Amino acid sequence: MTRTVLFSLLLATGCLSEPPVAVDGGTGGGRAGGSGGNSGRAGGGASCEPLTCATAGLTCGTGNDGCGGTLSCGACACTPSTFATDCPSKPCQAATGCIDNTCTYEPVTCNFERCDTCTGADGGACSDTDRRACGSGCVSSYCDPSPTMTEGRVVYANRCVARAEVRCGTCDLGSLVCVGDAGVTCQGVTFTGVNPQFIECNGGSPSATVLYVDPAFTGAAHTGAKDAPFLTLAEALSAAAVRTSRAIIIGGSPTLPGPLVMSNGVSIFGGFTGFPSWGRDDTRRPVVSTPVTALTAGQLVGLVARDIVTETELAGLDIETQAFTSVAQSGGASNIGAQVVNAPALVLRGVRVRVGNAQAGAAGANAAPAAGTVPTSAVGQNARSQNTSCPLASGITAALGGQAVAPTCTSGAPASNGLGGSGATVEKASATNPSFFTRGNAAPTGAQGGLAAFTMSMWVPGPGDPGAPWATPAVTGGAGTPSVEWVNDVPRALGRGGDGAPGQHGRGGGGGGGGNSSEALGNPIICRIGAGGGAGGAGGCGGNAGLGGWYGGWAIGLAVSGSSGLQLRDVTITVGNGGAGGTGGAGTDGLPGAVGGNGGTQSLGLPAFTGSRGGDGARGQRGGDGGGGATGLTRGVLCRAMQNLTTTNLVATGSGPSGFVAVDGCI
Repeated sequence: MTRTVLFSLLLATGCLSEPPVAVDGGTGGGRAGGSGGNSGRAGGGASCEPLTCATAGLTCGTGNDGCGGTLSCGACACTPSTFATDCPSKPCQAATGCIDNTCTYEPVTCNFERCDTCTGADGGACSDTDRRACGSGCVSSYCDPSPTMTEGRVVYANRCVARAEVRCGTCDLGSLVCVGDAGVTCQGVTFTGVNPQFIECNGGSPSATVLYVDPAFTGAAHTGAKDAPFLTLAEALSAAAVRTSRAIIIGGSPTLPGPLVMSNGVSIFGGFTGFPSWGRDDTRRPVVSTPVTALTAGQLVGLVARDIVTETELAGLDIETQAFTSVAQSGGASNIGAQVVNAPALVLRGVRVRVGNAQAGAAGANAAPAAGTVPTSAVGQNARSQNTSCPLASGITAALGGQAVAPTCTSGAPASNGLGGSGATVEKASATNPSFFTRGNAAPTGAQGGLAAFTMSMWVPGPGDPGAPWATPAVTGGAGTPSVEWVNDVPRALGRGGDGAPGQHGRGGGGGGGGNSSEALGNPIICRIGAGGGAGGAGGCGGNAGLGGWYGGWAIGLAVSGSSGLQLRDVTITVGNGGAGGTGGAGTDGLPGAVGGNGGTQSLGLPAFTGSRGGDGARGQRGGDGGGGATGLTRGVLCRAMQNLTTTNLVATGSGPSGFVAVDGCI
């Protein structure tokens, strides 16, 4: 007969109590049967009918009458040769002999240690079903009585079990652990603010306090019970919201898809063997792995805990985010192990957070090629003569110099620096200076106009100076500075490089000098007007600027905002590299300037009457390069503001070109 049969027998009598427990018999000859008597009945109640020796299946010894009393069926005699079968079974004791017809017992031994230390589950006397510790201090094994009914008598299994196999605590979800000189304690699942009387351990119940998940379970039913666990954590979280459950137990070491979004008041525990035993085993660690495809709004997050104001624990799990290998199209995405926002009641215990590399920022765009046109430089008017006196006659027509025209640019700096100088316009001779040359106009940006010079025994008008090139390159954009801004309590990387400055348009050339004017005395008097100077060439269009490179994302273990009171106990954080900043874009070269215009010609037989050519315009300035984007930083724990965190054995490590800080901005 099994223990189940025994319990069925007790239920059939209308009584609920422990099964009969035999004790050692007294002296006497032979086994004495009989109906026996009842004594020490403890509140069996008027509706409970006590068992008899016959209905209890006892021929001698004492036992439970099924109503809280003791059933006495006479003494059990023994002999030295039959004591092994004569002596009643005892919890965690073995019959060792028979002295004066009395059974003698010694405690069971496990691993050569006596199993005789016991304290009842309620702190009182040890019952016949309580385990006995084997040895002292941090015992390694226990004797488990496990009584069953065999052939009408209670038989104790007295099985030796290792400490790791011993179940304890709420819903038998705890295990015994060594605490040094203090011995052992039960490490289990706790529920703050929950009346123990109302804890429902049957996960399949509509009001279940605890739900179970085991992706390796192959059964057909999935109710969340121990013998019918859910296959996914998502199913359990959904059921917990309906059933107001307080805990989810994950069996084994499955890899679960992330991100994991915690629910207020619903704790999640790893470190269990799973179906069917659900024993504690710290080597079993579920992993919540978040792929880069879960990227949202520039952030990859493995765990989200927001508005956790009822004590909620995450224990015995690994949270990991995959590393980015691609380059962003703009700013690099940050890689964050956990976002903790307004979660003062959150407890992370024995959690390992592994954060992959953040995403690199995009390079700044290269500048578009310089674009625009420069006009052909105008030439000066030709020399001429008139039969009239230069100082006195009216209506003398001057020889005009070529007029400078600015470039038409769609690139480079918006201000126009490309205007050349106009060529000299030759006026008539004056009475005091009947023979002279006229200097061409200077370009607005500094190129000097031409002036005549006495060369080879003759006066020759001088050309305009060419436009001077820009001695200082266009400004390069500054490098980005790594920083973050908090948007809706979530950190976002900043630090784009500065754009380069656009190139200035080339300086224009100076205008060419005018030819000689003179008056020949005679009859008639001839006034000779020299040719006008050529226009200075327009400067080339400036080059465009390169754009600044984009910032790389940050790599952060925990990003914490508004969560003073957060507890981090035995938490290990490993953080990858921040994303590399993108290089700045290249500026482009400016366009060449125009060739200066020729001076006007003469047919008067005197070279001095020829106008001079204008100076050439300078090439446009190259646009500045963009600055590089900032490389993202690496942080173990990053707080928006000072947070009152509780940390025990917090270990944070990381790497990155910009350096690693374990805890930043937190108390």
